[in-house]
Amino acid sequence: MKRLALLVIVVSFMVLTVGPAMAATEIVVAYPYPEMFDTPFNLIKEKFEAEHPNIKVKYEPGYKNYEEATQRLLRQAITKQLPDVSFQGINRLRIYVERDLPIPLDPFIAREKNWSKHGLNDAMVAVGSSGGKVYGFPFAVSTPVVMFNKNLVHQAGGDPANFPSTWPEIFKLASKIDDLGAKIYGMHYVWTITGNWMWQALIVANCGNILDSSERNIAFNDAVGLKAFQLLDEMVKKGKMHDLTQADAYNSMYAGSLGMLITSVAGLSMIEQKGVGKFEAINVRHDGMTWWFESRDSADDMQIVDEMIRLASTKKSSDSIRIKGLTPEMR
Repeated sequence: MKRLALLVIVVSFMVLTVGPAMAATEIVVAYPYPEMFDTPFNLIKEKFEAEHPNIKVKYEPGYKNYEEATQRLLRQAITKQLPDVSFQGINRLRIYVERDLPIPLDPFIAREKNWSKHGLNDAMVAVGSSGGKVYGFPFAVSTPVVMFNKNLVHQAGGDPANFPSTWPEIFKLASKIDDLGAKIYGMHYVWTITGNWMWQALIVANCGNILDSSERNIAFNDAVGLKAFQLLDEMVKKGKMHDLTQADAYNSMYAGSLGMLITSVAGLSMIEQKGVGKFEAINVRHDGMTWWFESRDSADDMQIVDEMIRLASTKKSSDSIRIKGLTPEMR
């Protein structure tokens, strides 16, 4: 049976999967959001092939998002066409483990004489673990952030240098920005983001949980959960948040017509690139996460893919392979 082995990333993770028999000189890799990750993955390919001149890295067409990544990988498991490495959202790990798809990376870790040199501490390794086995290594860390248009904040009477630090203040300023014109939006909280990650942030930020310890019962049916729903309600009623799709919200930010975009810091690079000359963006950090996979039949092939994952996720490349906005996982 085909198996996968994971390489986790804190917000996204890399997984090792056992694909069909193929030449050991080619590694097939898949990752999501090509508009965001093409540049770093091209650098990974360049560095890996330079160190392993007899091995080629082949990329599959990029996943549109993590949902598509999950669906495609599950279909490929059925047809035995799994990629060797697949970049996945951290919240997808259990789906693969329950289907006995990932290949544990513990043998590779045990083989290391000085594992700590890679910069992956116990907490990071735990993120890609399940049932006492390690299935992935961290790659990058994403966080929820508030990105605001300095020009619109100023026009609404706000002080960009002293941006509001509480929700009531943010809603008040967003309302004023929204009043600047018919084609100007005050704020948008991307609550529909992949995995409802931003919605979960409202729960976790207040020390709540989505599920209880058994992972079978809802845990946000309490004061924390009610507060999260109330905040979403206030974003609309007090912050005048409009019913925009995620794409519309980003396009409005690119155009300079959205005052505040509260979303993953992973979008910072695209916003800066597409909004050049239209506004100045400032971001305020918050906690959050991302991850990866692998797939090979023989021990030799597995070793090759493991090296590719190491290159992408450890100190060896963290200083040279960067994703604007995302944080290297071992920092």
